[in-house]
Amino acid sequence: MASKPVPASSAPYLLGRALLPLRAFLGFTFCFAGLQKLANPRFFDAADPASIQSQLAGAARRSPVHALISPLAHVAVPLGVLIAFGELAVGVGTLLGLRARLAAAGGLALSLMLFLTVSFHSAPYYTGADIVLVFAWTPLLLAGSGPAQTATARPSHRATARPRQPAKAPPGTAIGPASGVPVGQAASFTDPATGDPSIVIRPSSGTFVAFDAVCPHAGCTVGYDPGQKVIVCPCHGSQFNVGTGAVEVGPATAGLKKLRITEGPNGQLYVT
Repeated sequence: MASKPVPASSAPYLLGRALLPLRAFLGFTFCFAGLQKLANPRFFDAADPASIQSQLAGAARRSPVHALISPLAHVAVPLGVLIAFGELAVGVGTLLGLRARLAAAGGLALSLMLFLTVSFHSAPYYTGADIVLVFAWTPLLLAGSGPAQTATARPSHRATARPRQPAKAPPGTAIGPASGVPVGQAASFTDPATGDPSIVIRPSSGTFVAFDAVCPHAGCTVGYDPGQKVIVCPCHGSQFNVGTGAVEVGPATAGLKKLRITEGPNGQLYVT
């Protein structure tokens, strides 16, 4: 019985894209919050009920950590400036993906601080935005801005033998050892030029072909069926020629993009 095709994994690529809306929202929100504090003179005016001084005075009476807040009333203005610049740093870092986990940790700490000092007594609890932001920062703290999309052949974990003598590597980017792709099988990797999930197939000894694994019909990730020796889309059943990537069975109307792949003298596969 022919084995079922196994789609090339695109989890890192998809996770990075899935986090983009959350990064955009949190980054913009924290940049806006920091700039709003710095641009609003009322925030530093002790006579204004919306000032940092008034907020600290209220938190000193109501917050569950009031004992820690009371001494801060004497440094309210420097603390307000520090919070504003902290929000800006967190927002910019999140938007640009710079020190993503550090930015997320800062955002979570600021949100938790605001929850404990400002919105702790919101009822019901979920009506306060700060507790929501605490948990919104958690995925970015755990995953950063998304896993690095390194290109490696996956089916085998065998070590690559070192070349016996120095030899010039072919042009392109190394994606993994040729030994990681057995004859008649395939392996997944990430195209270093586009970031798309891709697939390399070894029809025979010494022969490798590679394609962008994104199905042109609906964007699903295709896989290789070694039993039928055909590339198959698991979503709608389109089939593509192993040698050329051309459509053999619809509904796809266009073939797969073929990538140039070469085995180097060091046993590595190179994609250009």
